[in-house]
Amino acid sequence: MKKLLASALAATLLLSCQLGLKSANEALLRIEVTDLKNADGALRISVFSTPNGFLKDDSKAHARGVLRANDDRHFLEFKLPAGTYAVAILHDQNDNGRLDTNFLGIPSEGYGVSNNPKPRFRAPKFKEAIFTLPAEGKTSTVSLQYVG
Repeated sequence: MKKLLASALAATLLLSCQLGLKSANEALLRIEVTDLKNADGALRISVFSTPNGFLKDDSKAHARGVLRANDDRHFLEFKLPAGTYAVAILHDQNDNGRLDTNFLGIPSEGYGVSNNPKPRFRAPKFKEAIFTLPAEGKTSTVSLQYVG
C-alpha cells in the first residue's frame, strides 16, 4: 500500500513538473488595435507562424480571436510558444466573416498587420509583418487602415 501511494505521489509530482515546464515555455503576446474607423462589427485577429494562409485563410492561423469593435478594450492576449509570428487583423464591419472588396478587389473594410507596413498597391507580405515573440512576452500594436 505504501509503495502504491509513493508511486502515485511520484507520478503526480512528475506530471506537475512537466505541466509547469510547458507553461514556462509559453510567452504572452498582447495585440493592441488602433485607428478604428467606427465601432461596427468585429475585429478578427489571426496570428500566423508561417506564411501559409497569411491574409488569405485564417483557418491556417496558429491562433485566432474575435473582439467586438464597440468593446471598450481593443486588445487580445494569446499564450504562445516563444518564436516567430505575424499578426493579421480584419475590421469586419458587417460581421460576415470575410474581407469585403470592391469590384477592383480593393478592400472596403479596415485591415492591418504587425509592424504596420502600408504598401500602396498591394497587400502586405508575411515577411514585412514578421516579428519575434521572446520568452518574456511582447505587445504588438497594429494600426488599421481603410483604403476603399
